[in-house]
Amino acid sequence: MTCAACANSSVEPTPVLVRSLPPVPSYVAPVKAPEPTVGADPKVFAGQALVALDKANGRLVSARARYEGVAQDYSAATGGLRR
Repeated sequence: MTCAACANSSVEPTPVLVRSLPPVPSYVAPVKAPEPTVGADPKVFAGQALVALDKANGRLVSARARYEGVAQDYSAATGGLRR
């Protein structure tokens, strides 16, 4: 049963807002750790491990900055993106 006022209303329903997150950036990927080999110079191996760690930490810092930017955009009063 529908009331007379509702049946005669010309108010359109509010459209549903659809949002999707941006694609995962290419730098958010695992960094392969160096594998020690028999007879390899330990100093060379340690240097390779430090390079891999620096690379991984750089990616984490970039991913965090991107996440914080997306979170800020989504929490904006207008609900839009910063320009």
